[in-house]
Amino acid sequence: MDAILDVGANDGFDGIIFAFLNPHIKVYAFEPLKGLKKEILNNVKKVQLSFNIKLKNYKLINHAVSDFNGYRPFNLTHAIASSSLLNPKRKLHSQWTNSKDLLFIKDVSKQFSINKRLKVKVITLKKFCDENNVNNILYLHVDVQGADLRVLKGLKNYRRKIHKGVIEVAKNKKLSIYVNGNTLSEVRKNFKKWNYKIIRIESVLKNIPEFNVYFENMKYFGVNDKSKKISLPSNRKERFFRRLFDGKLNWKDLIFKNFYKIELGLKK
Repeated sequence: MDAILDVGANDGFDGIIFAFLNPHIKVYAFEPLKGLKKEILNNVKKVQLSFNIKLKNYKLINHAVSDFNGYRPFNLTHAIASSSLLNPKRKLHSQWTNSKDLLFIKDVSKQFSINKRLKVKVITLKKFCDENNVNNILYLHVDVQGADLRVLKGLKNYRRKIHKGVIEVAKNKKLSIYVNGNTLSEVRKNFKKWNYKIIRIESVLKNIPEFNVYFENMKYFGVNDKSKKISLPSNRKERFFRRLFDGKLNWKDLIFKNFYKIELGLKK
């Protein structure tokens, strides 16, 4: 079976868009915080009601993902989006605490600190793929706050089955939010070993020492196989869905929505 995997779903944003744009491909979203389940399902409903469809290909898995199977404490931080299996550092580098681009966050250090710890089930993607007959990972989206590379290591032989994807990493150990968080140099080293080609590297936010690293498996690079093609969202579509999730659609969005319906064959 072909699948798209969204690891570290948070509010479901990326995985839901993948499911919407690729209705014939199964999308599995992994999020260990059960408190986010309601928000994710509400966002699924918003898309279904807005487009009068059923996202039958989207499935939420309430587990954390890493390079081992078992149970571990999960650090729930004051800013939920930065929650992680890894421990956040007690003292952040000044590039975080003094960043002009994070002025919208009140007391950066506190937001990235631990609020409480929860015991969660942790699985490897190898175990998941074995149990769910996933033969091809057409796209892998990982954002697990400092431990993204561990998710890929937990795939074992299934790393050869990834076609393309994106992970988030810190610039270096010194600038990482987390103790033993993955770094860009570690990603480069492992990607070379795994025969992954880095397509581009983008800052998560301006002047922030974290990057989204987009990559492709050289095994599939340039291979013209229409059956393995997937649709990825443009920046415009991402902005549209963010406004939809936030309940802030404008009159222009109604035009775009009709265009998307025609594009996807939802409107005759």
